[in-house]
Amino acid sequence: MNSSDPLLDARIFIAEDDQLSRELLEARLDFSGFKNVTSARDGREAINLLHQGLPDIMLLDVMMPYMDGYQVIEYVRKTWKDTFVPIVLLSAASNPEHRIRGIEAGATDFLSKPYDHEELIARVRSLLAHKQAVDQLNTERARMDALLTQLGNPVIVTDANGVISQVNPAAQHELRLRVPVTGMDLGSVFGLALADLVVRAGEQRAPVSGVHTLRAKPPSAFNVSVSPIEEVGYILFWQDITPLQEAEEARLEAERSTTRHVLNTFSSYMSPSLVERVLQDTDFLIRSEQREVTVMFADLRGFTNLSVRQSPDTLMSLLNEIYTDMLDEVNSREGLVLDIVGDELMVAFNAPYPQDFPVQRAVETAVAIHRNFNRRRQERAGRDLQVGLGIGINCGPVVLGPVGGPSHKSYTMVGETVNVAHRLVDLAEDRQIIMNSTLSTSWHLDDDMVKVADLGIAELKGVPNPMQLSVIEVIE
Repeated sequence: MNSSDPLLDARIFIAEDDQLSRELLEARLDFSGFKNVTSARDGREAINLLHQGLPDIMLLDVMMPYMDGYQVIEYVRKTWKDTFVPIVLLSAASNPEHRIRGIEAGATDFLSKPYDHEELIARVRSLLAHKQAVDQLNTERARMDALLTQLGNPVIVTDANGVISQVNPAAQHELRLRVPVTGMDLGSVFGLALADLVVRAGEQRAPVSGVHTLRAKPPSAFNVSVSPIEEVGYILFWQDITPLQEAEEARLEAERSTTRHVLNTFSSYMSPSLVERVLQDTDFLIRSEQREVTVMFADLRGFTNLSVRQSPDTLMSLLNEIYTDMLDEVNSREGLVLDIVGDELMVAFNAPYPQDFPVQRAVETAVAIHRNFNRRRQERAGRDLQVGLGIGINCGPVVLGPVGGPSHKSYTMVGETVNVAHRLVDLAEDRQIIMNSTLSTSWHLDDDMVKVADLGIAELKGVPNPMQLSVIEVIE
């Protein structure tokens, strides 16, 4: 027997006209540790004692003078209809009619005489635990009622079937409920979408939330959080997010404007797959970063002399024709075009995002550009538009990011790697690709029409250390 057991402090009430049975019942309860036991000898005395204070459980004999057990139960249930008290009927009769009448009167349980001591105590303890749980639930409900009234946000409570049981004043006002909705199905008042939200909360046994819009003038949007509450049902907490939605719409419009700006700025300078990634990268236009990049410069040879002999329109048409071919090859290998200045093109690989085999991509692009360029030489010579092409490739760290002022910005890269690549393209003669020999292990071409040679060590202007160089030529 545990003296700290809270159930042992329960107030137990016995109504039994037979003195021996009453004393035996008291002794059995006392032996089990229950000390707070009150007894009555008949139904009338029981009623008088009950008016002095309701117990936590009642044990009633059926057959008593003045008022029998059924009448006492009916009186209790009518007088204290808002208070739950478990009532056990004690009867020597075991026929179903007595039990049916007891149920109709409001009995909670039955125990047939002579009753087993252990069964008696077990039933008493079970009903006291149930009484304790009900009392706690009623206390929580009362606390919830007080809290709901004080809350400034709309709150709605439903039972387990989604029938509205409570609506606080804020909900009545802000949700524009013109008529009482208590007792109505949630879906019939607010629509099936909200009812489905309650079903999901029940299935997941966890809070879920969604947005509900009131179709009124002006319309209002609420975030509704639905939480399952054991033995109650569901509580729906509403938060007005109309200002947030308006702000979100403004943010989305700004985002769409940024997206249009990105498309306008970059769609002509990078492959479609890179543009898609940039559109998902909200920090791209403001982020600067250091990255290992393979830089390729392509520069026309003889273009300055050609510009003396040809009209501007002819020169622009030629440049567009050449760059169209070049950019097709660059885009097919996801290169990033960072600059087109007159007769020179600057491309980066492994930028602005990591790529597999960036040096291989750069070499393949350069070879393909030369091959396309060589196919058009004879035709251009016939139009007196003969020009040559040299390419330089280098690999190393650069800084990538936006450069410019508030009115105009460009996305570019800077660093020693870029400077060296530009020196290499200056060295490249027509039909040549010149690159740092240290990159030879980073690329391979199984192509009989490509010739690779060692240029030896060269000193580049502005570069402190001499560099071992290689040259690639595409054979026509």
